[in-house]
Amino acid sequence: MSQTGNPAGARNARHRTGTTIAMLAMFMFAIFAVLAFSIDIGYIAWAKSELQNAADAAALAAVKHIRKGNPEVADVAQQFVNYNLREPISLASNDVEFGYWDEDTATFTVLTGADIEDANAVRVSCFRTAARNSQVTLLLAPIIGHQATDVSASAIARLNSIQCGPFVGIDRVEIRSSSNTDSYRSYDGPYDALTALSNGHVCSNGPIDILGSAIVNGDAHPGYGFAVTQNGGGQVTGNTSPLPQPLLFPPIDPGDAAVTNDNGQIPLSSEGNNVIDANGNFATGGGESVALPPGIYYLNSISMSGGSTFVVTGPTTIYVAGNVDMQGGTALNMTDVPKNLTLKVMGSQCDFSGNAELSAIVYAPQTIVTRDGSSEFYGSIVAKELIIKGSGSLHGDESLDAYPVQDNLGRSRLVE
Repeated sequence: MSQTGNPAGARNARHRTGTTIAMLAMFMFAIFAVLAFSIDIGYIAWAKSELQNAADAAALAAVKHIRKGNPEVADVAQQFVNYNLREPISLASNDVEFGYWDEDTATFTVLTGADIEDANAVRVSCFRTAARNSQVTLLLAPIIGHQATDVSASAIARLNSIQCGPFVGIDRVEIRSSSNTDSYRSYDGPYDALTALSNGHVCSNGPIDILGSAIVNGDAHPGYGFAVTQNGGGQVTGNTSPLPQPLLFPPIDPGDAAVTNDNGQIPLSSEGNNVIDANGNFATGGGESVALPPGIYYLNSISMSGGSTFVVTGPTTIYVAGNVDMQGGTALNMTDVPKNLTLKVMGSQCDFSGNAELSAIVYAPQTIVTRDGSSEFYGSIVAKELIIKGSGSLHGDESLDAYPVQDNLGRSRLVE
C-alpha cells in the first residue's frame, strides 16, 4: 500500500515560514526605522546647535555696531552667521532686528524707524527651511520617505550699558570752573539747548576730577582702581562706575599725508600774508583770516593769536606733527558739522581758548589737550590728558561713528 504526504501540513509549514519571514522583515524595517529616526534626530539636534551658535555669534558681533546703523549691523550679522556654518544661508531684512532689552522684565521690544536710535540690543534669527530652500537634508530618513526638515534659531545680544566718549582723557580728565558737558545729534540739525541730550560722557583710564561748579550731563567712568572726585559743587548726572577694562587708542598714523597733501592750496590770508612757512608751520595773527579749501593738510605746528581765524567749508583733515596753540585764535567750521573738521595732533600740547565756537573731531591720544575760555565746543575729543576749564560748554555729537567708545570696550552679552 502506498503512502501519501500531508498537503495541508506542508501548506501550513510554508505559511508559517512566509509569516515568519514577513514578521522578520517588518521587525528589521522597524529596527531600521528606529535607527534612522535616532540618527536623524541626532543630526537635527546637531544642525540646530550649529545654527544656534551662528545666531549667537552674529548677535554678539552685530550689537557692537548698533550705533552705526542698519546696513553695517546687517552686514556684520550676515558675515558672522556664515563664519559659523558649513553651508551658508542668507539673512532676510527682518532677520536682524533692533530693539530695546528690558532687564527687569527680560523682554525684547522691536524698534523701527527713528526709534532705532534708542536700541540697546539686536536680535538675529536664522532659518534653514523649505520656504527658503535651505532645509536640513536628513541622512537615513529619506529611505522611509522623509527627505528634509526645517530648523531655526535666534539670539538676542545686549550692548554693555557702559558708554565712553565723546570726551576722553586717556590718563586723566579734569573739568573745572563752570564748564559742563551734554550731547546732541548733528544729523538732526544744529545744537539746541532746549533739546540737548544727557550723553556728554567722559572717560579715562585714570582719575576724573569734577571741580567747582562743573557739571557732566552724562556718565563719568574712571579707570579700573580709580574714582571720580566731585568737589566744590561739581556734579555728574549719570553713572560713575570704573571701566571694566582699559581704553585703547592707536597712535596717529598720517600715512603718506606728510608728502602728499593739500598744503599747496593754502591761500594768502585776508591781510595778504603767507600763513605757512617752508617747514610747515602755520601761523596767523592780527585779526587776519584764511580760508582752507576742503582737503588733507600736514602741518608742523599751528599758532594763532590776535583774534585770527582759519575757516573750513567742507570735509577737512589736518595732521599736526607738533603743538597746537589757538589761545588767541580759532578754527571756524562753517558747516557746523563736526565730522567736517578733524584735527589729528601728535605734539605734546594742544590749547584752545577764546570765545569762538569750534565744531570738530580732535584726536590727540599722546597730547595734553586744554580747553579754556567761554567758547562752545561741538564734537568729540580724545586726548592723553583732557583739561577743561572756563565757562564754555562741550557738546558731544552722537552722530559721530567714534562717539560711543563702547565699541573699543568690546563688551556685549547674550540675553536670550
